[in-house]
Amino acid sequence: MGNRGWRPGATVLIWVLVSACRPEPALPSRPQVPVAVVNGEAIDLNDFNLRFQRSWTQTQAGEEPPLEVKLYYLRGEIEECLVVQEAKRLGLLLSEAEFEKAFQEIRKDYSDQDFAQLLIDEYIDLEEWKESLRRQLLIQKVTDQALDDRIEISAGQVADYYQAHAEAFSQPAQVHARQAVLVSLEEAQAFRRKVLGGEDFSALAQTQSQGPEAEKGGDLNWLSPGQILRPLDQVLFALPTGKLSDPVRTDYGFHVLQVLERREARTPALAEVEPMIRKQLRDQERERLYRKWIQELMLRAKIRINYPLL
Repeated sequence: MGNRGWRPGATVLIWVLVSACRPEPALPSRPQVPVAVVNGEAIDLNDFNLRFQRSWTQTQAGEEPPLEVKLYYLRGEIEECLVVQEAKRLGLLLSEAEFEKAFQEIRKDYSDQDFAQLLIDEYIDLEEWKESLRRQLLIQKVTDQALDDRIEISAGQVADYYQAHAEAFSQPAQVHARQAVLVSLEEAQAFRRKVLGGEDFSALAQTQSQGPEAEKGGDLNWLSPGQILRPLDQVLFALPTGKLSDPVRTDYGFHVLQVLERREARTPALAEVEPMIRKQLRDQERERLYRKWIQELMLRAKIRINYPLL
């Protein structure tokens, strides 16, 4: 959603916290003090404080939150109330199939034990969490309906962005390399002689290298300048493709390097990066339209905030 970017989002599971505005009950089961009322629906002070503290302590444990942060968070809850109310006005519902698909998509990343432990760690009841997930999915559904058809990105906008940000798309020269890291100079020289004598670099690296990539035969994948230690960087980008380096000493041992492939520095054509540019422009336009839409909902709404309670 748009305005709660300060809130932590380490996992979807933890992000889905219950935020709720409910009709003010005539006979509440416990005294309910609203911190805000949105079109007649209350955001309960105790519930708000609980949700806020869950989020605040994940990022700023031990510090007293400033008033403007609590107001920012409350605005987010007010926005969610407005969007849920808009879904009701439009008659939008979340089907059980839609919920189950999203639920399973989240659950697949956790074992049963890990999932249960995360809920315990966050003091969240499973049913409470499911209720919140349903709410967030409904919010996403009504937001998509309200905004997606209004977003149009032209070919001209994409081309203008490409021209204005040409440097950002430039790709440096790269090498696909591998290495073996040996404890001593003698071991490194012996390794090099074996490879020059016809033995397989990858197989030798798997059994002799001390590097973390040994199990992959020493494969370092594609590297750009500055991604590895300077002494290795200097050797790699000067080394002819297919040739073995002399042993290079670092604090980690003696490295024998080999360049497998090269890519020259280049700027990709517009056609190559158009999908990425189009997505970025869509995201920017969606955020702009979202803020405008929320402002329209707020202008039509009756909102009362009990500021002394914050």
